[in-house]
Amino acid sequence: MSNGHLPPVKPKKLIKALAKIGIVPVRYSKGSHVQLAGNHKGQYRHTTVSLHGGGLPLGTLKGILTDCGLTREEFFRLLEG
Repeated sequence: MSNGHLPPVKPKKLIKALAKIGIVPVRYSKGSHVQLAGNHKGQYRHTTVSLHGGGLPLGTLKGILTDCGLTREEFFRLLEG
């Protein structure tokens, strides 16, 4: 997994991984999205995750990682740990 390519990730797995660094759900919308927020690396971070069934599109996942201040390597460690 750590070959530099982001793996397909289901939304619930992503939410669990982000919770490990303190970015947790703060609001569920009426639709199929959840807002997450928390402090990471000394900054308040927030993002929105779509809860649609399959894996998140690559561009969406990259955007969420940017919102949360995570590198790919940090994200891989969260998924593995």
